[in-house]
Amino acid sequence: MITSTSSPFITNNDNESGFIEKELTVIDDGLVSSYNNEMKSDIMKELKKIVKEIDNDQWMYDSSSPMLYTKGVVLGYRRSKVSQYNNISLVKIEGVVTRKDTRYYLGKKVAIARRVKQTEKNPKGVKIVWGKICKPHGNSGAVQARFSKNLPPKAMGAKLRVMMFPSAI
Repeated sequence: MITSTSSPFITNNDNESGFIEKELTVIDDGLVSSYNNEMKSDIMKELKKIVKEIDNDQWMYDSSSPMLYTKGVVLGYRRSKVSQYNNISLVKIEGVVTRKDTRYYLGKKVAIARRVKQTEKNPKGVKIVWGKICKPHGNSGAVQARFSKNLPPKAMGAKLRVMMFPSAI
């Protein structure tokens, strides 16, 4: 039998050093302790506190609320020297700077909020127009998006949300 006099998680006022002495059994080069269930639960509580402190220090974001969208801006319509195509809008996505970065966003849904007249059907006076990212545009991270209804010219420069769904990951 091996006796251990140091357990950093359990304290006992009866012992002068503040630690409980335990009897440990050696089985196949491993130690098996003879803690009772109450002592094990105390140890687990202390370990959970330590792990929680470490987690709070190391993680930059709260994993309970995942990121559901990225911000973007409507640049304008797709156009050539003479013609303008109102059914395809150019969108710049925050954090996307190369054509290679746009691959992840292809097929993702896009939503833009428009102000409309308040009615009984629409008491808030806001209408969401949904679209989908079709293909990259140029080498600087802009993309082309098609919306269910063509965006009005007033929407140029407006902010929109690029949703993180549907996802192929």
